[in-house]
Amino acid sequence: MSHSSISSSEPLAKRGWERVQWRVGRPRDWWLALLMVAAVVAGTEVFVRVVVLPPGIDPGYWRPAQALRVQRLEQMRATGRGPDLLLIGDSTAEHGLIPSELARALGPDATGLSLATDANGIGVLPYTTEPFLRDWAPEVTVFCNGWGPTRRVPLTSGATSIMGSPVIRRQLGQQRLLERAGLQMMRFLEFAGFWMQGLPDLQPDGFLPLAGMKTPSEELARLATVVPAESIPIDPERWATVERLAALTAGRGRLLALVIPPRIMRGMNDDDADVKEALRALAARFAPHAVVIDLHHPSWSKYEYYLDESHVNVDGAAVFTAAVRDELAAALARRAAAPPLPQ
Repeated sequence: MSHSSISSSEPLAKRGWERVQWRVGRPRDWWLALLMVAAVVAGTEVFVRVVVLPPGIDPGYWRPAQALRVQRLEQMRATGRGPDLLLIGDSTAEHGLIPSELARALGPDATGLSLATDANGIGVLPYTTEPFLRDWAPEVTVFCNGWGPTRRVPLTSGATSIMGSPVIRRQLGQQRLLERAGLQMMRFLEFAGFWMQGLPDLQPDGFLPLAGMKTPSEELARLATVVPAESIPIDPERWATVERLAALTAGRGRLLALVIPPRIMRGMNDDDADVKEALRALAARFAPHAVVIDLHHPSWSKYEYYLDESHVNVDGAAVFTAAVRDELAAALARRAAAPPLPQ
């Protein structure tokens, strides 16, 4: 009896297993599918690296311009001498300061290079820029960014995109090929597309001017309306990044310039007063190896310098750069006159 029951149940079990296989496939089919996906992703990366891009360009970066800047930095360091001045920060630095001109504060033969890029604010700087400064430091580091992200606020969409780029995920040990295969493949293809469009405005020193018509003064006047100051506290973890940069610079006897960029003033309201105070206190602690250069004041509220509320155009960049260069020269003179660091 029992034998009959067991025998009659076998076809049912077999048919049930066949239905499961029909729905999810056999294990061997899954492995073949995974291998095919891995091959497509790897093939895409090889194609982009070998066929589309010149040697040394990493398509894992979020923008071709940044891959070029990093390549240039590594080439300069490989010669035994990196740039004398390094510009870091977000789009206010990328479009507003000319590194080769800033370097003239050090002398006519000094070199400057920018690693500044859009959305590269204080929230992502530990991953995008700080690694380059842990075992090497230029004579001058100029850190310019909109200091709003120093507060306890969410990352912008641009910063989130940077953190999701393959080069950052590799650094954090979070790259899972099969889990993120589609995203990574699309990023490489997007990078290749941007590359093939060309980067005609990127300068050898990494400066990327904002070309185009100036924004009408009526529109900028609308942006300059007074708004209430937000009482969002400074984020301790993000502020610690500024502290580390100042300590690294001072410990090597170099100079860190903390630049507050110009922008169309919102009336006479200064909604970053607490951040400015914290920056000045930090610079005083590490003097003469740190200085605050504050260009956020009414004398910079000239509409002809701007493309939008916080980004200067090409004309504004020339004036902005000259002002920062003069401040750097004065700070370097103070550092030279100070007693040497204790050994």
